[in-house]
Amino acid sequence: FQKELDFKMTLLDIGGGFPGQNDFKLTFEEVYLFILNALKEFFPPSCGVSVIAEPGRYYVTSAVTLAANVIAKKVIMEELSSFNGKEGTGDPTNLTMMYYLNDGVYGSIMWHEVTFIYVQKPKPDEPVYPCVIWGPTCDSVDVVVKNTFLPELQVGDWLLIDNMGAYTHCISTTFNGFKKTPIYYVMSRDTM
Repeated sequence: FQKELDFKMTLLDIGGGFPGQNDFKLTFEEVYLFILNALKEFFPPSCGVSVIAEPGRYYVTSAVTLAANVIAKKVIMEELSSFNGKEGTGDPTNLTMMYYLNDGVYGSIMWHEVTFIYVQKPKPDEPVYPCVIWGPTCDSVDVVVKNTFLPELQVGDWLLIDNMGAYTHCISTTFNGFKKTPIYYVMSRDTM
């Protein structure tokens, strides 16, 4: 195609998006080997094309854990809850919890799918409840996690969200007057 267009390609940027979280289905090494084999086939060294990649996400994703504070809580009895998409039975012991955090999709969690939220390990006999976790803005889009199960939390409790190093704080906004989440640098003595 280069001859047809009178174009000589000299650089191929394969971009970024390389996985950086520890729980990803493929390792960075597996992704690298796949790319290496494709480059050998389609862009061998003899073709004269330089290849670059942008593995920033790989380096920074797992470097940040977000600590989010529960700033409000709402308890909804089953007859009012649509968590499971069915009408409730009127049993007031079946509850759905709504938790509101001090950070949300307009802040550090924008464009980010939250898959793991860490709380203090519940006792074996402690019940867990269906819950929806919201950001602070009162906007219907500000949903951090739509359907999950957690032990009952209280206002003031903290949740830890892993793998928040890439495209989080740098693209956060101050929507509805909420300030950006402050950053605190912490590392273990072994890391130093």
